[in-house]
Amino acid sequence: MKKNIKILFLVLSIAGIGISTISSVVQAAPLEYQLLEKIPGTANISGSDFPGYLSAVYKVALIVVTLSAVLMLSVGGFMYLTSAGNTSSISTAKGIIYDSLIGLVIALSAWLILYVINPDLVKITLTGLPPVPVEAPQATPQGTGTLPPESSVNLATQILANGNITLQGAAQASCSSPSGRVSPRKNIEDVAAGKMMAACYAGHNCASQGDRGCADNAVRPSETMLRAIWTVGQTMAFTITSISGGPHANGSKHYAGQAIDIAPVSQALMDAFVGAGAATPSGNAASMCENTGGINVGCNPANGADHLHLIFPN
Repeated sequence: MKKNIKILFLVLSIAGIGISTISSVVQAAPLEYQLLEKIPGTANISGSDFPGYLSAVYKVALIVVTLSAVLMLSVGGFMYLTSAGNTSSISTAKGIIYDSLIGLVIALSAWLILYVINPDLVKITLTGLPPVPVEAPQATPQGTGTLPPESSVNLATQILANGNITLQGAAQASCSSPSGRVSPRKNIEDVAAGKMMAACYAGHNCASQGDRGCADNAVRPSETMLRAIWTVGQTMAFTITSISGGPHANGSKHYAGQAIDIAPVSQALMDAFVGAGAATPSGNAASMCENTGGINVGCNPANGADHLHLIFPN
C-alpha cells in the first residue's frame, strides 16, 4: 500500500509539472472545440482557449493532490491512533503520513521548482487560438444549387442554367421588338445581359424602336418574380410560355414585368409559386388558372385551363 501511495503522488506531481511545461511550448493552431463538460471551478474556459484550458487542468490536478493528501493523512492518523502500541502498525501509519506530506509538498511546489530551473517554464504566452469558421450546410435540391446573390442579373443567369425550367424561344413567340422575336428566353437573356426586357403585343412586328406596342430595354422584371422562378425550379419542372410578350390585355402586369404564364396546369405548381411570393388566387390582381381566352377556370385541365397566370409584387 505504501508503494502504491508513493506512485500515486509521483504521477500526479509529474502530471502537474508536465501540464505547466506543455502550456509554455505548444504551438498555436486554428482550433474550435466546445467542451462537453466544464472543468470544475472554471466555467468560463472554452475549448478554443488552449492556454486557459491547460491552466485550469493544472489547478484541478493540484486540488486532487491536496484532497488526496488530506485523505491519506487522515488514514495515517487513524491507523496511528488505533495501533494500540503495535510497532508494525505505528510504522505503517508513519510511512503513510510521511508519504502524504512529501507528495503534497512536491505538488504544491511544482511551480516553484520550474521557476527555479527556468522562469520561462511558468510563463503561458499563448493567446486564445482563433476559431475555424464553419459554414452551415445548405440543402442542394434538384436544380442549380444555392440561391444566387440578390440581383436580377444573377437570378436570370441561374434560371437559364436550371434544367427544370423551360423557356419558350423565338419559334413560339407571337410578336417582335426591334431586336427580334420577344419570347421568355429572350426576356431572361436580356436580364442576364444586364438589360431590361423587351416587350411587344401579339401581331405587332416592329420595324424600329418606338413603334406602337413594342420596345427593347423597356420592362424591368420583378426580382420577387425571378426569385420565385428560381426557387420553384429547384424541385419542380415547368415551362414559361410568356413574360412581357404576347396577347395580353392593355395594362397587363406582363408589360410591367410582374407576371408570367407557365404550363402545365397544376395546383401543386400554383401552391409552390404562391409560397415563393406570387399573389394568392383570390381578390384583385390575383394569380389564377386561365384558358386561352384569359378566363379564370380553376386549376383543373378538364375545365379548359391551359396555363397558370402568376402575378408578383414589383
